[in-house]
Amino acid sequence: MFFSLSFQFLSFSRAFVSNVMSFLAIFGIILMIIENEITFVHIDNKETKVTWFIKLIITLSTVILIVLIFQYHRLDMTLYAYRNLLDGWYVALTCTRVLTITIEVLICIIHPMPRSYPHGDPQQNDSISYSLSYTSVDVALGLPSKFSRYFSPKENSF
Repeated sequence: MFFSLSFQFLSFSRAFVSNVMSFLAIFGIILMIIENEITFVHIDNKETKVTWFIKLIITLSTVILIVLIFQYHRLDMTLYAYRNLLDGWYVALTCTRVLTITIEVLICIIHPMPRSYPHGDPQQNDSISYSLSYTSVDVALGLPSKFSRYFSPKENSF
């Protein structure tokens, strides 16, 4: 009875973490699209306080996403240990699993980060101007970081 309840709780927890990861990935993509549209509106490509705060929120969601990646894999390995009657989750930590987790975290780390805080009014000429290469790098870095594995099918059984 205890085995069944703890197994169901772990399955539910893993499904919940997977759903939160998917939500954060979609939320990050939407924020990146909004930030890029705001940046492209400015002819001189000046970063505003709004785009800086959006990039800050993207960075915070990426940090949460990285923590959830580790949590998801720990729950998955714990479920594997329960299913196979192993002593601990660390037995399921194979080289392939370590490589998968590492690649997933490295892909997720790549995201558009906020640069220096833009001081002053964005309508004035003293705000920070970046070349178009910065903008194209932000676009190039933004989408792959959120597409890593969050849209591939995972076991979501409630």
